[in-house]
Amino acid sequence: MSNRRLTSLFALAIAFSGACAVAQVSPKPEKTKTRQEVVIVGASVSAGFADPTSRGEDGKVNRTYRLDVAFKKAWPRALARVANFSDLRMFMAPELYGKNQLASAKKRKPDLLIGIDLMVWFGYGSTYGKVNKGEVDAKRMALQAKGLALLGDFQCPVILGDYPDMHGASSHMLPQRMIPNVATLAALNKKLREWVKARKNVTVFPLANFVKEAVTKKQTYPFGKGEVIEFPKNFLLQSDRLHATRVGTLVVVLRVAQSLQSILPAKHPLLGPKVTFKGLIEAAGLEDDIPEPTRIKTGN
Repeated sequence: MSNRRLTSLFALAIAFSGACAVAQVSPKPEKTKTRQEVVIVGASVSAGFADPTSRGEDGKVNRTYRLDVAFKKAWPRALARVANFSDLRMFMAPELYGKNQLASAKKRKPDLLIGIDLMVWFGYGSTYGKVNKGEVDAKRMALQAKGLALLGDFQCPVILGDYPDMHGASSHMLPQRMIPNVATLAALNKKLREWVKARKNVTVFPLANFVKEAVTKKQTYPFGKGEVIEFPKNFLLQSDRLHATRVGTLVVVLRVAQSLQSILPAKHPLLGPKVTFKGLIEAAGLEDDIPEPTRIKTGN
């Protein structure tokens, strides 16, 4: 074989081996993550507490949902894995049980953290000393600061409920001494919003407004094409006026889902399914638990 032919074959072999080397080290394109890790933390509402000692106005025993069960009515399993670390014992030791919940949440590396009632007991609870009507309870404010500090490491979107005014709730479930006075409630909510404002990943869920509307006025929600559902006062709360009913929990899910439009980036997987109140009610099989829908009156 001629030297020229040997040289040509040698050059071709080098080129081929170089091409193979490049092919072997080329990184594979990353797969887009579609299944989201959603983690719920909080207290009795998130944990699905139902008051066993009394019945609603319709005579039925109080019933509710764990919040993760309700969210699973909105998001298919292939889209979101929803974990719930909420704890009914939060009222006993909020710093301890809150810390434990958030430590478990971090292990899941959540894409979304939902704490509708996480902060409640970092403000509510047994009296910390005698506080006059118009004064702010400094010890409750200090406890709130400890609760907020536990959330400092989360970089994912976080939804935190604010502080509702639970005056008027059943005293056998929530004694008056455990409720902050009006001045302290206002201070707690102000501080919470100041803390949230400094963090782009955290959003306030208006739990206070949800409770206020539920106990003071009728509420109307779209339901199907050209129909609405009207709920009377207190319909969304159990007879203790403290915990949500099953329908009330679905309303919370609906409001959270709607708020995600302004929290998550466009085309985020959790924004894919269109969450409607009718869809939630049908998925839960609660058509018999709600008032009859009424047609919307038009001017035509």
